[in-house]
Amino acid sequence: MAADGAAGATGPTGATGTAGINGTNGAVGPAGTAGQNAIGIVWKGSLSASPDFPSVKWAYSNTATAKAYIYDGNTWTVLAQDGSIGATGETGTTGTTGATGNTGITGETGATGATGSTGEAGTTGTTGTTGSNGTTGSTPPVVSALINTPQTLKSGDTSASTVLSSKSGNIYFIKRGENAATPADIDTTIAANKAFLAISGATANTSYTVTVATGLVSWVYDLVAVDTVGNLSAIVAGWLADSR
Repeated sequence: MAADGAAGATGPTGATGTAGINGTNGAVGPAGTAGQNAIGIVWKGSLSASPDFPSVKWAYSNTATAKAYIYDGNTWTVLAQDGSIGATGETGTTGTTGATGNTGITGETGATGATGSTGEAGTTGTTGTTGSNGTTGSTPPVVSALINTPQTLKSGDTSASTVLSSKSGNIYFIKRGENAATPADIDTTIAANKAFLAISGATANTSYTVTVATGLVSWVYDLVAVDTVGNLSAIVAGWLADSR
């Protein structure tokens, strides 16, 4: 039998066929669950103790413990704390002591005068009636609220409740918990927008309504009076809550 002949040369490539029809798009998957809205920290500043009536995410720096705390709705937890104090640097070289000045001349002691004769004691007079406390003197004023209805007011609002001091002077509202031991302490608190002068030059035993100052920190405010010579009353729980 005869053997097969050798394979012939490869013929030319045929034309490319028409592209097939695209398939349909698949169905859209379900939307994911929406995330929770973020809650930012509300910074309350540097305080000696935790603020009253806190809300979730309130935070402050405690000046007594050197730590920052945040409120989670139940307790205050540590947010951060101050770093440790670095090592004390080396003491510098002591400067040269200056020369001692000359001692001045001591003056002569004058002669002691003769003591005069003691006169006879006069008869003690009758004690007069004790008067009421005057405007001046060491007796502190007493501040009070004749109409003491709790109110939440904004800047520029005028109260329905009233204030009164037993002595002439000034009447202040001061944020609860702030220092008001001296008139200087009150001035410092006013500068920090945590107090305001409610009545300037109040007349003793006169009742006044109050217009709320602008720019105050929102909180509960108590009463304190200062008379014309700087005597402070005791702080009295007030009826004013400021709301921005």
